Amino acid sequence: MLPPYVLPTAAAPRLAPRVSLSAVSPAVRVANAVPRRGWQIGWLAALCGWGRGQRAVAAPKKVVKIHSVDQEVEIPKAKVDTPVAKSLEKFTYPTRWPYGERDFFRLDRSDDAEFYAEPKLVKHLDDQTLKVLTEFYAVVFPKDREFSALDVCSSWISHYPQTPKPVRLAITGMNAEELKANVQATDWTVQDLNLDPKLPYGDAEFDVVTNTVSVDYLTKPLEVFREVGRVLRPGGLAVVAFSNRCFLSKLVAIWSVGDPDDRVEVAANYFHFADCFKDAEAVDLSPPNADPLFVVTAVRK
Repeated sequence: MLPPYVLPTAAAPRLAPRVSLSAVSPAVRVANAVPRRGWQIGWLAALCGWGRGQRAVAAPKKVVKIHSVDQEVEIPKAKVDTPVAKSLEKFTYPTRWPYGERDFFRLDRSDDAEFYAEPKLVKHLDDQTLKVLTEFYAVVFPKDREFSALDVCSSWISHYPQTPKPVRLAITGMNAEELKANVQATDWTVQDLNLDPKLPYGDAEFDVVTNTVSVDYLTKPLEVFREVGRVLRPGGLAVVAFSNRCFLSKLVAIWSVGDPDDRVEVAANYFHFADCFKDAEAVDLSPPNADPLFVVTAVRK
């Protein structure tokens, strides 16, 4: 058992500390070069090393384009030639699902309903980073027709733009008060996807499915991603956004090691082995002097 550990946090009183892994004291930092399968030796130490120095980069490309709903779109603020931006260019998918039970170990294995019982009406990333995420949604969401969206693992805000705006925004999450407070949502459902990954929606019901800074808590990601594929119509877009902040006690082990580009590969594997998506694409949207932001997207076959 690992000893109790609390990092400095600016979270609201009574909330479980949400760790900013780019601002950890040097005393608890370690090198980034930790094998993804080596978390048994020191995955907590590796976690505290997130956000260390960037690798050398080459001359930037002019634009970054990804596939969206029925089209290819240019992402204006995407970084180019960073490790995350290039992480999937030559990535080879494993021949079989590469993760086991130990990869989804968590420090706190108690009922998630207890952890989320108290509403957490806070923003999980800083405003500048969330603004970039909203602008990204505005670029990739359909503009020439009505569309429906689903935001899984949602809360009191979905960070969607005012336009283009879905005619329906369904959300799932862990706390009813948080979901009720989400003024962007048209309907909501309390659901613990770690307990029951089956989404309460019909086949091909949505054009877009999003997940913001919560993929690193999923203990049954393959089942969840298959469900995302089921509720997406062919050609629909799935978006997974993550940063370097987390509720430490609920983080799964596989997300605690390596660099951001390693976690992009993990998310890409989630899409790949769901067996209903085209190849995933990665975008580095990290703004300067703010929380980093990485996005992995995939289009439904």
